[in-house]
Amino acid sequence: MSQHLSREKDKAGLLEDRRRLLEYVLDTYKAQGCKLQLPIGMNAAEPWLLDAVDVTALMSALHHSSTSGSTIDLLLCCKQGSRTATHDASRRVSSVDDNGMSAGGACDADYAEVPSLQLPQLDTGLSESEIKDLAYLVFAANCQGGTDEELLSTVRHQLDVDEGRATEVAQLLLVVNDTLGKMNEATGRLPVSEGWTATLELPVCLLGVVLPKDFKRFRSFVVWRDTLSHVLLATLAQSVRDGWLTPFEGNPSSAKQLMARLKAALRRCDVRDADDFDEEEYRAASRAAGEHAYAIVQCTAARWKFPWGLRARLCEMLLRYLEVWLLDCGGHLSQPVVLHVGQQQNICTATL
Repeated sequence: MSQHLSREKDKAGLLEDRRRLLEYVLDTYKAQGCKLQLPIGMNAAEPWLLDAVDVTALMSALHHSSTSGSTIDLLLCCKQGSRTATHDASRRVSSVDDNGMSAGGACDADYAEVPSLQLPQLDTGLSESEIKDLAYLVFAANCQGGTDEELLSTVRHQLDVDEGRATEVAQLLLVVNDTLGKMNEATGRLPVSEGWTATLELPVCLLGVVLPKDFKRFRSFVVWRDTLSHVLLATLAQSVRDGWLTPFEGNPSSAKQLMARLKAALRRCDVRDADDFDEEEYRAASRAAGEHAYAIVQCTAARWKFPWGLRARLCEMLLRYLEVWLLDCGGHLSQPVVLHVGQQQNICTATL
């Protein structure tokens, strides 16, 4: 037992040393007049992001971006495949080719690398509070029209969503549904898929439709938009890492180019002051963000569906709180409630 604890302590120490070395390298890079691009809402590289960095990819990016004014997107230097943020820091970091052999030559017995399986990762890139906000948003969007209000209220309390925020969510969903209804009347079809309320189309629609006038305060709009932007960007980045397909004929751009265009559109949406907000410009920027998001999902295996890791976290969070509510109410419901998270191929379908 003591030996196991000692080994775990050594691993934790190595992981912490790795983080410090990466921080030093990145600080030195920035001190040379270069720029480091981080996920929206992040001022400095957080531990989970440092743990996910592939050193080989980072060194390559540093080599090609050594001139003053260059920029490195740290998300694009993260590990793929079966490597995870908890990977043993004492293992030698080296690239692996399609045959599973180390790019540095023959593997020795002590440091043999296993082939990369390219499996979807459980990393989400989102904070706990962002996952809770998204879980409530998805649940509320799929609970419209006759679902037990007590159940929705209980989930709200369990996810730490205050009443004001819940009222905002309900109002904004009404705005989106009203807009989609008008578009359906005008064109005879909906611009979203059948299961859009449980996919990435939900934040895309909200970004494109919701305006500051739908909130009591402009600051509330900014917080809401920042959350949606980060959810969209981080989730699409994970979808790209999990399964990037060969771009289809009408869209030959690379993942890096498409992600850069999406980030540029989201930066155009990033207005912090009410006096600087222009509705026409914002609508054009949010529409561009939606178009770039569409181009990206056409080249990913997940399409509009949330990546596996995020779907697992959403299911785990919602089912945990629904189970608590079911126990509190004596194990009986007045009517069956079916929870679907995903689109056509759901990671979890639970009938309570």
